[in-house]
Amino acid sequence: MLKTLSEAEIGKEYRVIELRGGLNFQRRITAMGLYMGAIVKIVRKAPFRGPLLVDINSSVVAVGRNIALKIFVEEV
Repeated sequence: MLKTLSEAEIGKEYRVIELRGGLNFQRRITAMGLYMGAIVKIVRKAPFRGPLLVDINSSVVAVGRNIALKIFVEEV
């Protein structure tokens, strides 16, 4: 079942299935290491609609909630 990255649960691993956004969005996300097929894990969700801390290939990056709504994942 597909979920957005913002709906993903802390501590579980997910595979990126789809990036819904324009070319600039996809370039920026890909530069962070989030590409189709990448395995990611949510480390922390900041309160009050703050950013998500996402583990991508042993690097932790912050992803804003609005961006996370455009990234679709499935549980591994």
